[in-house]
Amino acid sequence: MKSELEKYIKSGENDLIREHLQNMFWDASKGHYIRKEDVPFAELECLIESDNDKIRKWAYYVTCFYSNKKILTTLEENILQEKDELIRSWMFATAYKSNRELYHNLKNKKDIGLSSITIALIENLFQRSNNTSDINDTFIDKILKNDSMLDKFWLTFFYKYRPDIAQTNKNIVSTDCISQLTNLSGALDSDKKLFQVEEYALSALNHYSPHFSFSKYVKFKRDDVEKRNSDPRKWAYNLLWKDSKLVKKELDFMRYLMFAQKLKTKDREGLAKGLFDHYGYNKVLERDIIEWYENEGDILCQKYLREYMKKYKNYSAEFRNQVEGKTKGVEKRQWLHKIFNFQLGIGNIFQTGNNNNIEVEH
Repeated sequence: MKSELEKYIKSGENDLIREHLQNMFWDASKGHYIRKEDVPFAELECLIESDNDKIRKWAYYVTCFYSNKKILTTLEENILQEKDELIRSWMFATAYKSNRELYHNLKNKKDIGLSSITIALIENLFQRSNNTSDINDTFIDKILKNDSMLDKFWLTFFYKYRPDIAQTNKNIVSTDCISQLTNLSGALDSDKKLFQVEEYALSALNHYSPHFSFSKYVKFKRDDVEKRNSDPRKWAYNLLWKDSKLVKKELDFMRYLMFAQKLKTKDREGLAKGLFDHYGYNKVLERDIIEWYENEGDILCQKYLREYMKKYKNYSAEFRNQVEGKTKGVEKRQWLHKIFNFQLGIGNIFQTGNNNNIEVEH
């Protein structure tokens, strides 16, 4: 029987491949491991050599928990040739977690291209004990003040993943420290790594930030979300749902976003994921969510919206009808939507609420 990952690879659904890898990593980081005989090693062996940087990166996230001799051999052969320093750091993390001899060999290479700070964060993130004395206020302050984007990446990873891996609710890195990284770029900045730091900081707040407040922890205003770079922007849209007080106060604004013509595909994915991740059932938004789902053309958005409705199907007969396939006309409307898209010969189309306006994304 084909694994789910194999099906996605054969169908070329890169977003679903990436999401599957993310879920594998999340589950393993929480101690929920796949049985050895069910680990898709053949697929991982393929994906760590993918030409797609995001897929290759997430494959190496996963190999921190699931690796074999072939994966480690490929890693050793490719790590010094890997141009992306972030991917190279996750390759190094796999070596640390999976094979200490390989790890020490790599650590002693001068051209490994990783700072002592990044290496310390990797070691402390994946170590088996709770002794993280290296990570103190002085250490964190160095990261916030230095120019290394990779050090900042790994600070957000440590904040985000360490509580699960160590199985503790205590986080050595404060939410305030991560908050400082959410607004590093100015209006004229074009440094992709600055945007990446912001993206990872917002993503970290999405996962681990008790008693979250958008205005307190995100260092730009809600009204300025649309002005941000596309990568951090999708996580900002996600985080809006996490602030329950904001959503309650700004329900019309959230409804507007569901059908806003200006939202790009990744924005809608962030918004849909945030709905699934953070928001409980609210009958007031029931029809809006269903209408969004019925008119949504992006496969990942559809998946998040469907999973949200599945989660709350016992609260809503309409949600239950949607996820159990009892709603007539939904498939027909989605089919007509795709045909219309094809006939126009354009990119993703998103038909809005109760009008006939459409947005064309190039």
